[in-house]
Amino acid sequence: MSHRRRGNRWHAVPHSLAVDTVRQCGPLPTPCRIWRWGKTGQGYGRLYVGGRGVGAHRFFFERSGRALQSSDHLDHLCRTPLCVNPQHLQVVTQAENARRGAKTKLDAHKVAKIRALRAKGCSARDIGRLFGVSKWTIFDITNGKSWQPAGRSRQGRARAIAEGFLV
Repeated sequence: MSHRRRGNRWHAVPHSLAVDTVRQCGPLPTPCRIWRWGKTGQGYGRLYVGGRGVGAHRFFFERSGRALQSSDHLDHLCRTPLCVNPQHLQVVTQAENARRGAKTKLDAHKVAKIRALRAKGCSARDIGRLFGVSKWTIFDITNGKSWQPAGRSRQGRARAIAEGFLV
């Protein structure tokens, strides 16, 4: 049961009534299940369980039998924040979730091109203009402060340089 506010009162509502199967989502084989009640300011579904606010997508993901740590993030593969279909959700790190976000300008392929251009001697300013980011973002990428290869930490920077990952 979830609770929905009407005026001054909270009413118990079965979770099954709060979800609509609305549309097919691009290449995904199953349709989105859209949460149609409470929302956060960022457009994600919100419900209350035991008096505690919970993201609707997290609730339905856990309800499907998959465990989540409090530090885990869920990425909507369908790019629909109100979707609560567990098949459209993937557990990712916060950094990966941010990289996949709608406002992200760079992806792994572009970062590889940036590193290659810096290795050829192109200026950070010119590369930044080409990709629509600041020269400081280019410096952070080439110095290993952001967009580190998977499994690399800042402590492993010297090894990454030695292996040719960083310029």
